[in-house]
Amino acid sequence: MYALWQKRQKEYYAYVNSFSSRAITDLKKDYEEFTDVYLSLFTPSLLVEYFYTGTEYMVSLLLEKYPLLQTQIREAMAPMYGTFLGEEKLSLLLIARQLKSSNPKTLQELQKENPSIYRLVVEHQKNFFWIQNNYKYTEPIQLTVFFENARIESKRTIEEIEKEIFALLHQEKMLKQKREELNLKLDPDSQKLLHWISLIGYWHDQRKRATLIACHYLNLFLHKTSEKTGIKFEILQFTTPSELLDLLDGKSVPIEEWRQRMKGCVQIGNKDQRFWTLSGSVYEQLRERLMPKANLENIQSLQGITACAGEAKGIARVVKKPSDPFNEGEILVTSMTRPEFVPLMKKARGIVTNEGGITSHAAIISRELNIPCIIGTRIATQVIKDGTLIELRTNHGIVRIFS
Repeated sequence: MYALWQKRQKEYYAYVNSFSSRAITDLKKDYEEFTDVYLSLFTPSLLVEYFYTGTEYMVSLLLEKYPLLQTQIREAMAPMYGTFLGEEKLSLLLIARQLKSSNPKTLQELQKENPSIYRLVVEHQKNFFWIQNNYKYTEPIQLTVFFENARIESKRTIEEIEKEIFALLHQEKMLKQKREELNLKLDPDSQKLLHWISLIGYWHDQRKRATLIACHYLNLFLHKTSEKTGIKFEILQFTTPSELLDLLDGKSVPIEEWRQRMKGCVQIGNKDQRFWTLSGSVYEQLRERLMPKANLENIQSLQGITACAGEAKGIARVVKKPSDPFNEGEILVTSMTRPEFVPLMKKARGIVTNEGGITSHAAIISRELNIPCIIGTRIATQVIKDGTLIELRTNHGIVRIFS
């Protein structure tokens, strides 16, 4: 299945690269083509979701079996190959290294005085404009932003820049070496488990990359549809693919239902590939049944999964979106992290999330940054109040809350 995904990944990026260089000429036809190519890529990677089931339990047994190797085991769970965030950072640092010798104040100055470095910034933007996308918002990062990011990095000493470049270039080799050393101390089944966790972690990361890029183009189709039909883009974000095609065909569509979905909705399907999108009172009833309200009073600790070990005690800052206030040295408490949360994660003393498994974004990035992190608490953002003193006890996966 992974080999099939690799094949389709090449086809997907070949299509995306050709698609990005031309305009949308036939809205319906181009939309159908794009979704077919993207779904063809996404389908094999659904295996990633099945792998999550029970994996945390298997890892907990592994850690119990080898208590003296917990740090090495968690390191070995890192993605088998480099992440797309690491790839972007390396590209930015290579630009920053060259900027140290010229020190331009503006992008225009760089273009005039050092066009070769300017072209590197342009190429960087072309490769990573999507990196702060999420499933709803897809504002491309502007060239000036990447230039400023590179300028900030260039303020570091050349020794610091070279050291991080070296670490990123040799990351895969170092991780492979550490895994080989660890495997000498593990039984064969444990070796296989860690191999698959590492591979699935990389697969998950690359699937996210493809999805963030796809979200950019899917929203582009919705903007074009909004211009053509006069229906607000925000409403069109709650259509299903078949409904959008009906709209483009001029058929009758449930616009009021789409508005209702904006207040809350869920889509369910069965093995026969039939799907239903529920909203309104039906959605509320199903939500209450699946997620009944619990008594969250006087909770003094939360149980989760340790993604990255270490000690962290400090002020909790509950963050719903990356633009929320967050100060250096606070503990980031959020539902789940996404690429646009990375600037906050870099400033955090620790990270706590409601959701996530051992190959989730929060788990991968916290290990890359070596920041104590506990994931999968389910209710952290509901229980932990903004400004509360909390402590991460990563040896047991516990978040302690001080009143």
